[in-house]
Amino acid sequence: SLDRNGLRPARYSIDKDGSVYVMSETGVVPYLREEDIVVKGRLGPGQMINVDLTTGEFKDNIKIKSEIASKHPYGEWMKRQRKDIKKTPANAERLYDEETTTFAQST
Repeated sequence: SLDRNGLRPARYSIDKDGSVYVMSETGVVPYLREEDIVVKGRLGPGQMINVDLTTGEFKDNIKIKSEIASKHPYGEWMKRQRKDIKKTPANAERLYDEETTTFAQST
């Protein structure tokens, strides 16, 4: 999870009573005392966390992705379905003259 502009990674803290706080910066929750925090973390690009509101179970990025990956044989599917593409040589002839190319690149 990133902030609304997608610039800062989300940070999270779990306190000793099991509450999970997610914020874009540390210190934005005034009553969350440092001595009560048992886990701190940060989400980078493409990472996620999950809290099951029924059971209270916290899942980090690796646990979530491992569970998803174990549900289907994705590796086998990739091996079977992968198609290699042969590299083809580039044509040495230019499609456009220098003036047309320069004009197209500047617009």
